[in-house]
Amino acid sequence: MIIHYYTLHHLARELQTIIGCRLVECFSQEKNSLVFSFSDGSGIFNLQYFGTPERTSLFLNNNFKRAKKNTVNLFESLIGEILQDVNLLDNNRIIQLIFINTSMYVFLFGGSNSNLIAVNSDGIIIDSLKNSTELVGTKLNLPLPNLPHFSQFPKDTRIIEALSKCSINLGRYYAEEVLTSLNFNYKATIDDFEDSDLKQIMNISEEIKEECLNSIKFNILGTEEGNLMSLIPLSKYPEIINSHSSISEAIMIRMVSDIRKKSYSSLFKELTSKLERQRNRLLKNIEIINDEMAVRERAEKYKLFAELLIAHPSPKQKAGIELNTMDYTGSHVKIPLDENLTIVENANKYFSKVRKSKEELNIRKKRLPDLELKLLKIKNTIKMLGEAESYRELESLSNKLKELTGNKTMDTQDNTSTKFREFDIGDGFIVYVGKNASNNDELTMKFAKPNDLWFHARGSGGSHVVLRTNKEQKIPKNILHKAASIAAYYSQARKAKYVPVAYTYKKYVRKPKGANVGSVIISKEEVIMVEPGIPSVSE
Repeated sequence: MIIHYYTLHHLARELQTIIGCRLVECFSQEKNSLVFSFSDGSGIFNLQYFGTPERTSLFLNNNFKRAKKNTVNLFESLIGEILQDVNLLDNNRIIQLIFINTSMYVFLFGGSNSNLIAVNSDGIIIDSLKNSTELVGTKLNLPLPNLPHFSQFPKDTRIIEALSKCSINLGRYYAEEVLTSLNFNYKATIDDFEDSDLKQIMNISEEIKEECLNSIKFNILGTEEGNLMSLIPLSKYPEIINSHSSISEAIMIRMVSDIRKKSYSSLFKELTSKLERQRNRLLKNIEIINDEMAVRERAEKYKLFAELLIAHPSPKQKAGIELNTMDYTGSHVKIPLDENLTIVENANKYFSKVRKSKEELNIRKKRLPDLELKLLKIKNTIKMLGEAESYRELESLSNKLKELTGNKTMDTQDNTSTKFREFDIGDGFIVYVGKNASNNDELTMKFAKPNDLWFHARGSGGSHVVLRTNKEQKIPKNILHKAASIAAYYSQARKAKYVPVAYTYKKYVRKPKGANVGSVIISKEEVIMVEPGIPSVSE
């Protein structure tokens, strides 16, 4: 209730303490917000305004300091003016700051209807925080309050609605306090009450109004939705977190709690999404690694193909793209061939695949303990996230997640899935691909780590490709092949049957001063010939 009419009544009275002060600065350092700095010759008094939908407010904040950069001066025609008076317009959430030659109207309606408008002595608008193009030069027309008398509401109106919106100007929370004190049902309509009950409601409403207007302690109450500022204690929210003698201080505390709550919610959501993504990725990779049967079956199939080809009566001949033969049990077998190779050369190629499959099994077994340990840490962090109660605890978990993922900054991890193309190529390896020239620069020069492997189609324009690695980690040949195939696919040589792809560690990639966007120089490169394509995880 930081912009409730009765709250603004107290605020306008508090602002009268700076009457006679000179306006020395007026500036903004975030959208729809503004700070007036007043001086009495010996000190500075800052009047801070927010006009955003979620936190419209006005309050004195004498601890505020202007940022050294990214600020803009506003309402410069008012600088040097002396404040003559402060008024709250009757039954309206508009505070008027009266200077010698001009007046400033602070509209505190919430959302898009909030604004700051400066007018001259003739009532002509000379400046405005919002919609200045449309408003400057026009006559200011102040909105009239629409607060009908309680007796003017239809009899079928719910009592809480009529009491909230009638001319007593209670609003919902204070209207609830009236009905709670009388133990009346909020959902009942006016017609459900006797005249004596309605009279009693009006009497209590006037008493609550006087309590609000004469309050000298301004309370921060605890609710399930968050903190609430109230001019009086409320039966529905008995927890008084603290009380303040300054209305500005109470408003500011309420604002800070809102900002913290929003920050907590945003970081909690961010960490939850990130941890779940990491957990799911690890579970998937562990499942693939544990699936030894698929690798063994593939190795047995390649071994059978190789042995049958070696046993062929004309092993030095070429046999096209496929060979139909029989295995040792008399069953028909179709063996895919490379038409450019002889039968024996194809056999050697299959024997090579058998060796690679066995190497893959050994690599999987070595990687499994690390992945399982990382998964356990991620699960423990998820549990701690569910128990975190403060923003500071979330920040601690955020740093913990940085360590687990090995990322230098949270922003890098947050946006990789949207900034770069991302491919899981198996065994826990992830490949990142640039989307355009400037994106290539960001991927290579900011995102990639020194010991990541960097790929690019040699002699052709194309995307930069980065394979995430751990320091001194031995990369399996099949993983190198998959990453290179992706680099070939995202190049201008995509339609070629085979593409030469250069690769090296990122630490051997540099960008000369003045080089074009996306241009780099590499050293200690190696080259691999691959078919362009995006391999599947199980390939």
